[in-house]
Amino acid sequence: MDTYIKLRGKGMNVSLFQGDDMAVLTIRSSGQRIEVRGQPGVGSDYQNGFLDQVIDAIPRRANISSLYAGETLHLHPDLANPIIDALERISDAISY
Repeated sequence: MDTYIKLRGKGMNVSLFQGDDMAVLTIRSSGQRIEVRGQPGVGSDYQNGFLDQVIDAIPRRANISSLYAGETLHLHPDLANPIIDALERISDAISY
């Protein structure tokens, strides 16, 4: 959880790579790079996995459809907090 404290109040760049065997959401902020990996076809095949949960946390004001179109989202700090919250939740779920 402490990993994400320094991301609060900062903007972030978010991009999504969709491969044949996996999808990868890359988040860049404050010199950190965080990858969340999940099932291929994310966005069309909802499985409520960690990747789905983080993407769901992206505020709709961020034009999420451009993310699926392969564009990088440049998010204002106000839009980043829900994503950080989701990253903390999934970290808690897998840190045992």
